[in-house]
Amino acid sequence: HILNHLQFGLLLIFVNRVEHIKQVEAVVKYLGFEFKSLSSKSSEFERKRTLQEFKNQEFDILIATDVISRGIDVPQISHIINYSIPQDHTKYVHRIGRATRYTNKVTTINLISVDDIDKFKQVLQSYKIKYSVKQTPNLDELPKSILKKIESKVGHKKKR
Repeated sequence: HILNHLQFGLLLIFVNRVEHIKQVEAVVKYLGFEFKSLSSKSSEFERKRTLQEFKNQEFDILIATDVISRGIDVPQISHIINYSIPQDHTKYVHRIGRATRYTNKVTTINLISVDDIDKFKQVLQSYKIKYSVKQTPNLDELPKSILKKIESKVGHKKKR
């Protein structure tokens, strides 16, 4: 839903674990976006090459673990999505801080589960970060065309 309604330049999606990369890749690929991924399993050469291609805007979305949070140097990033909130406060700051050092205008979207709310509030308060809260749409609010695609992928219909 977010990717379909977001107007972005370059988008960086952070995940906590390598296993999450495959989940996010499947959605991004399904939606038809150009993307690449980086993790601790990527070689040093691959990381540098992929970051340079991202900086050159050869693709729109980079999906990565924290392996690049300290080494990213891409001023064209307009949005960051935290698919999962890091366990360590300083990792959150590195994710956002490195990308925002060139500009004051980078929008960060944090996908937060109920289990992460208290931990995330602590991060926001400790760094005095300004934020707004928006709810994701529930299934009844999604367009019927998107619901049908989800149902076909999942293999069953939502009970009403």
